[in-house]
Amino acid sequence: MISQAANDRFEMLYQRLIVTGVQAKIGTTLSNTTPFTDEDLSFLLSVASRLALDNEDTTATGSDKRMKAYEIATRTMDFVPQQHVLVDAAGLILARLGNFPARALLDKRQPRKEFSLPPYLELEALAREIENTIHIREDVAVPVTDFQVKLLDALQRSPAVSVSAPTSAGKSFALSLDIVRRLEKGKSLIVVYLVPTRALIRQVMYDTIGQLNDHRLVDVPVLCVPEPLTLQDAPKGVVYVLTQERLLSLLYSVGPIPQQHIDVLIVDEAQEISDGGRGLVLEIVIEQTLKRNPHAAVFFSSPLRSNPGYLLNHFGRSTGEFFVERVAPVAQTLILVTTVKGKPTQANVNVLIGNENIKVAQIDLPFKFRNPYLHKIAITFTRADECSIIYANDPGTAESIAEDIASELPVLDELDEEIIDLIAFVKAHIHPKYRLIECLERGVAFHYGQMPQIIRARVEDLLKKRALRFVCCTSTLLQGVNLPAKNIFIENPQKGRGRPMRSGDFWNLAGRAGRLAKEFHGNVWCIYGKHWDNDPFDGEKLEEMKSAFTNTLLAEPERVLEVIKNSNLPSEAEDTQLYEQVFGRIFNDYMLEGRSISDISAVPESKRPFIVSIEKECATIASNMKLPRQVFARNATISPL
Repeated sequence: MISQAANDRFEMLYQRLIVTGVQAKIGTTLSNTTPFTDEDLSFLLSVASRLALDNEDTTATGSDKRMKAYEIATRTMDFVPQQHVLVDAAGLILARLGNFPARALLDKRQPRKEFSLPPYLELEALAREIENTIHIREDVAVPVTDFQVKLLDALQRSPAVSVSAPTSAGKSFALSLDIVRRLEKGKSLIVVYLVPTRALIRQVMYDTIGQLNDHRLVDVPVLCVPEPLTLQDAPKGVVYVLTQERLLSLLYSVGPIPQQHIDVLIVDEAQEISDGGRGLVLEIVIEQTLKRNPHAAVFFSSPLRSNPGYLLNHFGRSTGEFFVERVAPVAQTLILVTTVKGKPTQANVNVLIGNENIKVAQIDLPFKFRNPYLHKIAITFTRADECSIIYANDPGTAESIAEDIASELPVLDELDEEIIDLIAFVKAHIHPKYRLIECLERGVAFHYGQMPQIIRARVEDLLKKRALRFVCCTSTLLQGVNLPAKNIFIENPQKGRGRPMRSGDFWNLAGRAGRLAKEFHGNVWCIYGKHWDNDPFDGEKLEEMKSAFTNTLLAEPERVLEVIKNSNLPSEAEDTQLYEQVFGRIFNDYMLEGRSISDISAVPESKRPFIVSIEKECATIASNMKLPRQVFARNATISPL
């Protein structure tokens, strides 16, 4: 415990540390800013070293303490010279936090002196490093974070695990290590890694192939198509990386071996089960896979959800393990940029620290804070050696902002060879006047799900190697696509056209700023040139997961009944499609299986008459069914009518 006076001093210095970092970022220093003394920095690091020890407290308060310790350990390094004793103190704090990728980055930027700490502290740090080093093979050691150790241990113990963690926590890396660990045992396994979109397939495939190659498992094929293989084709096992639609095809494929045999099912971005029609398809695919493979190991990964155990109960694996991780291994600084009334060339810059909105500076802008301005703000606050993502609510906006940024920048003096190759490819195979070409010549690109896959993939590669400075991206970022960038610029974010972004999705998006083992911090620039439709800060960071099927059925059974009785409603209409999908699911998984939806205990009494009518309609349809039952099962989200 520390005294109230010491606590007040700590909070004051901590806030000043964050504010000073933002001031340095925007290139301004207030006249009343007090420089940090060695005593200030020593005091901060001393308190941080104690906060970092509180690893048993998994509550939001405990997580906040550890994040403060991380921020102090990394930000104070901006004020100390090379080989300073405080660098060693920061390294000890990161070791206590179990964040060895960040500690390795610190060593790279500011090498610590060997054995400069007291021997017992050196031994403490060494012991923590040994605890957090994963040995897949005798000659391969991988240092990981506390969260990754906890996840890998759970995956080894239990055949069913569900975890919720911040976006940058390194869940995918741990899952790929677990795949390697299982295949290393020599047993031929069929592993299915389920991702929500085609945009994510390539990234997961390449990461998995890289891990397999690093551990000399080059004979294990990694496929993104639902092509069944025999044990002769893949004697050491096979890893499929599929969307839910492709997994459904694999389950019903006609091949030399029964495709219901799946040993491991990994569901990435499992929170998508809550997301309307696509969530409904995901739920059906998971249920069918586990029904056919009751002994398969299953792992659910979700960002920022409060109830990961819900998935285990929902899919009949209630004896599995689940936990929520709140601490991110990379910190995000939330910077708020707002207009100044009557001064169009100025802006207020604030920073959000906890729940406090703290003034940083009122700055002059080299442009008028009037539309269009988002591209100008991105250019102004992105340094020459940084990469930035500008979030757009739809593909058209993403292209327009990218063009606006490109129009402000000169053609690069020396184009990266891969950019030159991509430009040539686009001219030859897409169109010589495709909007992307002039953007690429200036280090700018756009990225969204419906682009040609090969173009989208090359944009991802170019951003990862920092050949691009700016990428304008849509909600593909929310679905797990990893586009590493120092900055993310956001204004009035929506999840698709006209759908205000919920708090959980916002924090998922914000977590994309910064990259584990590459950056200590990322910057999330929230631009308020106009009113936002929704306040993403007003709400819990951790959202609750619920089945889209159950939600729709319990809340709107009358709409489901309407699409059954009125088969003339257009199936492609957005307000019809979801209810037809629910209808198809009821018909297949309840009526044809002899189950009753009336048994769902959570049905409100006011909705039960509609549920009874739905069952009667389904019974009538089943009695007149002319097609084989298998046809309905293979197309469970299409109206049986």
